[in-house]
This record gives sequence, structure tokens and C-alpha cells, in this order.
Amino acid sequence: METAIKKTRLLFAGTSPFAEKILSTLLEENFNVVLVILRPEKKSGREQKIIQSPLRLLAEKNNIPCLDPEKITPEIIAEIKKYQPDLSIVAAYGKILPESFLQIPSLGALNIHPSLLPKYRGPSPIQSAILAGEQETGTTLMLMDKGMDSGNIIAQEKIAIPKDDLGSELSNRLSKLSSHLLLETLPRWIKKEISSIKQDEASATLCSMIKSSDGKIFWNKKAEEIYNRYRAFSPRPGIFSFWQKGKELKKINLKKINLSAEILGKNIAPGTIVERDGQILVATGLGTIEIQEIQIEGKKPVPIKNFINGYPNFVGSVLN
Repeated sequence: METAIKKTRLLFAGTSPFAEKILSTLLEENFNVVLVILRPEKKSGREQKIIQSPLRLLAEKNNIPCLDPEKITPEIIAEIKKYQPDLSIVAAYGKILPESFLQIPSLGALNIHPSLLPKYRGPSPIQSAILAGEQETGTTLMLMDKGMDSGNIIAQEKIAIPKDDLGSELSNRLSKLSSHLLLETLPRWIKKEISSIKQDEASATLCSMIKSSDGKIFWNKKAEEIYNRYRAFSPRPGIFSFWQKGKELKKINLKKINLSAEILGKNIAPGTIVERDGQILVATGLGTIEIQEIQIEGKKPVPIKNFINGYPNFVGSVLN
């Protein structure tokens, strides 16, 4: 790598494991990352302890200072300027950054977004692509502006989505693809050898923040739609339904499911649990879902056969 590129002072902003992979790649290639900005860690677990994020641990391991502001205030802007960044790299930061932040580096602020912009702008592009049944997606390197993922496109790369790809698997592959695209493009951007092009606003689509409640299964939907929801939300936030266990209504998490080729018949109501040839199936609005692993809220996940041994009346009941 050329000396001028190595000396370019990079600010990195991100939060998730997706961002951690990209920062790790930059460090492996000896880019000069002078500051990492991440969102504050939240308390988690029964003991409500604050667990440091892998991104922070990676930065500290490489002696890179970190800032974790709740909000990018004028005071934070003044602190960032002390590090004199030439270029900002943003990946899955999770909040819209103000213009005052974008204007700090002379080479601009670049964002890696895991979709083929202008499709799936917003915080859940990977899950949204799977939910929509897309067969391909990709990653985009763009020059940030004050909008949400609306800046000019610098580079893009496509990737296929296998029909059984889970959200976590696709995210991992997209982080690798994004790292490759960034390494390929960054030196050319720093040397001002490439330019950017405007997005087609007429083709823009938005996706929203994923909530735990989005994992609720509606059994009158098509089996393929339910399966795509499972794929998109695996491992988090997961999918769930409710089971009337005697007088109690129990929340059950469906930890592992699959599409089934079994045809149950139109007279079986959606949500009905049926056993066929050792498989535990659920009728849907169109098609059938096979349950492979299940969890009653508050208990450990178990294979469906173990669950049926403990709750034989599960078969024949109707999930809602």
C-alpha cells in the first residue's frame, strides 16, 4: 500500500458484529484508524451487567481511542476534530449522523450499507431482503449525506441469497463482501481516481427497525412467508407463537423449522399441529411447516421429539 494511503487518518463508526468485521479488515491491512465511535453498550442479562462490545474490545486491543456518545453534540464534534480525521468510514452505526459530523473529514464520510441501494434503505436491509424472498442482494459503498442511506453511490457488488440462508449467515457473507469492496475501492477514493453517482430516488425503498414483536407468526400466511420470517430473524429476535396448554396460554419460540412438502388438506385449520411419519407439522394458509426445535418461554430449547414426549397433547392443538 502506498505511503500516502497508509498515512490517511481514518475515523471508524459502527456498532454490530458486521461493523467489527470491517474494522478488523482495515486493521489487518494496516490502515491508520485514529478513532472509533460506537453506540453506548446497554445492560443485559439477569444481572444487568454492561458487557463491552467486540468492536470496542478490538479497538482497545489495537490501542485505538473510543468515543461512545448518546448523541453527537457540538462538544463531541469538537472532541472528534482533535483527532484530525481525513476520512470517515461508517458501518452499521444505527443512527443518522449530523451534517456537522459528515463535514469534518476533507475526504468525506463513506458508508458501507448491506443492500443494493436504493433498495432497502434503513436499519434492517439484510432481514428485509430475506423477508421479501429476494434471490440476490449486495453491498453498497456510498458518500454519506444528511439523509438515510440516500448519498451518492461509489461502488456496489452483488451476492446470491440461497433459499435456506439464515439472516446470520447472510450477514456474515455480506460483511466479508463489504470488506473486500472497501479494500478494493478505498485507495482509489483517497487518490481521487473515482467519483460517485446519484441514487435513483424513484426506485428507493425503506426498511424499518426490527422489533421482537415482529417475530409473531400468523399461520394463515403462506408457509414460504413464515419460513422466510424464520430465516430473516435467526438468531434474533426469533419467531414465536402461542399455545393453549390447558388453561394457560404459553409463548413458544420456534427455534428451528423447515418447509415441508407434506400436503395436509384444506379442511385442517392454519396453526393445527399434525404428526405425520414422525414429523411434527403445522398447517398454514398455503403449505406446511415442519417444527424441528422448540422452546417454551423460560425453558431451554429442545428437539421437537423430546418436547412431544413431555407434552403429547401438543399434537392436535392449534397455535395462535
